[in-house]
Amino acid sequence: GEFVCFYDWAEYRLVRRIDVVPNSAIWSEDGTSVVLSCADSFYVLRHDKDAVQAALISGTQVDEDGFEVAFELLNEISDKVVSGTWVGECFVYVSQAQRLICLVAGTQETIAHLDRVQYLLGYMPEQSKLYLIDKELNVTQHTLHLALIEYQSAIMRKDFGAA
Repeated sequence: GEFVCFYDWAEYRLVRRIDVVPNSAIWSEDGTSVVLSCADSFYVLRHDKDAVQAALISGTQVDEDGFEVAFELLNEISDKVVSGTWVGECFVYVSQAQRLICLVAGTQETIAHLDRVQYLLGYMPEQSKLYLIDKELNVTQHTLHLALIEYQSAIMRKDFGAA
């Protein structure tokens, strides 16, 4: 097919059909954001679970595409994700051009230019480190301060109180 479907597995119901063909879906830890990584680009979506629940309770009719309120498109980025992870509200990924990039509130910031093909293993908040691995199983680390990411995110949202 030319689409991906999200389901409510507890109720066996279609939540939303989205007309893209992703290679992967990378969810944030809190389940409110997802990256749909496609062949030449990726999409950042916000999932509104409360709006879906409200629509279910109110008996809103569902069309063949599911609930329109379920997802909001935040960004469409013309870049290929090799691997990625969420760090708070920030999506960190390795691009096909071998750059380690942080996407904060729609703005891309290059953390590092990589000298070989590497894949993200994850983020350790206690150490403020991103860990990557290459095909020879060499592990490298890059510093990413969560407080700085949260600050940048708050500024981008114009939430100056939180910043």
